[in-house]
Amino acid sequence: MSAFCGAAAALKAEYTLPDVSQTVIITRAAGKTPVPEKESIRSLAAHQATMVLFLSTSLTEQLQKDLLAGGGSDRASLERCRAGIEKGLRRTTAIVARVRGYSKNETKRTDAVAVLPIIERVLAGLSDALKSRVKIDVRAEGLTDEAVLGDALELELLFGNLIRNACEAALAHEEKSDAPAPESERGAPVRIRRLLPGAPAAAEPCPEAVASDAARPDRVVLLIENEGGPVSDDMLAGMKTPLISSKPGGLGLGVPIANAIAEASGGHLEFARRAGGGLCACLVLRRCSTQSSENSHHDD
Repeated sequence: MSAFCGAAAALKAEYTLPDVSQTVIITRAAGKTPVPEKESIRSLAAHQATMVLFLSTSLTEQLQKDLLAGGGSDRASLERCRAGIEKGLRRTTAIVARVRGYSKNETKRTDAVAVLPIIERVLAGLSDALKSRVKIDVRAEGLTDEAVLGDALELELLFGNLIRNACEAALAHEEKSDAPAPESERGAPVRIRRLLPGAPAAAEPCPEAVASDAARPDRVVLLIENEGGPVSDDMLAGMKTPLISSKPGGLGLGVPIANAIAEASGGHLEFARRAGGGLCACLVLRRCSTQSSENSHHDD
C-alpha cells in the first residue's frame, strides 16, 4: 500500500470530492533530481486537482511559491500546511538525533520536565476520531506543579505510547461488548492520575513495590488505566516482551521501548490487572524537587 493511501486512512480524508476535485496528481518537487518543465509544480497546480507530493518536506518554502503561482491555492491554507509540515520535520529530526545519541550514550536525562504539559501535548495529538470515542479523565491532583527528571522528547514518546494503548484497548473492549451502553453513556473510559503518597495499597490496581515507590519523596508514580475485559496471565507476562503484540499487525515494540525509556530515566514501568477488568500501566519516574522553567517543556 502506498504511503499516500495510508495518510488518507490515518486522516480519514478523501482525495476526491464531488464539485471539488475528481483527479489526483502524484508527483514530487524538483530538488537534486530535476523534473521536466511540463511537470513542474506550477504547471500541475494550474489543473487545480488534488496533489500528493512525495520527497518534498525540505522544500516547503519553494513549494508554497510554486503552488501560489500556479493558482488554485490560497495563502492562508498553505501557510497552515507549511507550518504543520515544518513542525513535524523538526520533531522527526529531533527523534533521529536522539536515536543517534543512544549509540554514543549522549542523551542526558537530567532535565526537569513538567508532567501535566506532556500529558496535554499527547492528548492534543490524538486523532479526533479517537478523542470523540474515548472518555479520558485526567486527574490533576498531585500533578499541577510536579516535574520529573528525564528527557522531554523521550518522556513524551513514553506517555504517548501508554495513553494511546490505553485508549485503543478501552475502545476495542467497548466495540466487542455484547450489551452496548446507551448513546448518552458511550465512550470508552481511560483514567490518568498520580498515585498519591499514603493511598491504601490494597485499593489500588498496582504491585506492592509500586505502591512503596509512591511513598518515596524522590519518586512520582502515575497510573494510566483503561476499562476492559479480563487480562490473562500470558497477556500480562508478554506486555514488555518484544515482538509480542495483541494488536492485528502490531510489531510488539511500543511497550518494550516505553519500558526502556522509563528505566533509562531512572524509573520503571509495571502492568497490573484492574479488579473490574482492563489494565493499569504503573509508571514510576524520578521526582524533581525544583522545576526548571527552561527545560520543563518541549515545543517541537
